[in-house]
Amino acid sequence: MFYTQPEILILLERITLRQDFVGKYGEGFITELFPYNGDLLCWLRYLQESIGFKLWPLHHILLIRFFAGSAENFFNYRSKGGITV
Repeated sequence: MFYTQPEILILLERITLRQDFVGKYGEGFITELFPYNGDLLCWLRYLQESIGFKLWPLHHILLIRFFAGSAENFFNYRSKGGITV
């Protein structure tokens, strides 16, 4: 199978996000929270592919902490484009 350059970049971003997420929280911690059979972080992939996937509140809390360090930082974040969250 051949991938286009944008498809390759998307795949690399998914792999990097997953590695960074496991690096921050540790696989043991993630396993304790989400005792799935198979891929412990399958919800990260679904999050990147579709907004229709049902996420638990705990998923949102982990993502907020992952991206901004705290809920306060997340909600006070101002992007470079001037858009406030």
